[in-house]
Amino acid sequence: MDAATDDLAKLVREAQRRNPDAFVALIEILRPRLWARALALAAEPADAEDLLQETCLRAYEKLADLQEPRAVLSWLLTILDRLGSARHARRSEKSWERMEARHELTEPDAGQAFLELAEGAEAAEELHRALGELAQADRELLALRFGADLNATQMAQTLGLSPEAVRARLSRVLGRLRKRMGVQP
Repeated sequence: MDAATDDLAKLVREAQRRNPDAFVALIEILRPRLWARALALAAEPADAEDLLQETCLRAYEKLADLQEPRAVLSWLLTILDRLGSARHARRSEKSWERMEARHELTEPDAGQAFLELAEGAEAAEELHRALGELAQADRELLALRFGADLNATQMAQTLGLSPEAVRARLSRVLGRLRKRMGVQP
C-alpha cells in the first residue's frame, strides 16, 4: 500500500481509540471524495451537506466496527450510499404523496396541474435512473462539476488527475448521459 493509505490507517486506529481530533483529520482528508458522492446522491447541496453530516455521525458511532483501517474510504462511501438510498426512497414516497394531494384539488385545472407535476417527476426519475446507470466515478465527476460548481483545474486537484483528463472524461460522461436521455448535443 502507499504512504497516504498508511497515514489514513494510522488516523483510523487513533480515531478508533476515541481521539476526536484524529477523526476530524480523517474526515477532512476524505471530505472531497465524500462530498462528491454526497452531491451525486442528493437533490440539492444542502441535502448533500446533511447527508455528509449524517454519514460522519454514523461513522463515528460505528468506527470501532471497522476491521480494516485501510478500507476506510470504501467503508465511509458505503455508509453514505446506504443513507442516500434511504433518503431517496423517502423523498420519492413524499413526492408521490404531494402529487396525489394536488390531484385531489377541486380547482378545474387540478388535473392539468397533476399531469404537469407527474411529467416533471417522470423526467426527474428518468434522469435519476440515467445517472444511476453511470459508473460511480462518473457520477462523482458530474457532482463535482455541477453540484460543487468546480472547474476542470479544481476537479483535477480533487481527483488527482490532469485538467485535460478531467475535461475529456467529463465530455465522454456527458455524451453518454445525453445519449441515454435522448438529448441531441
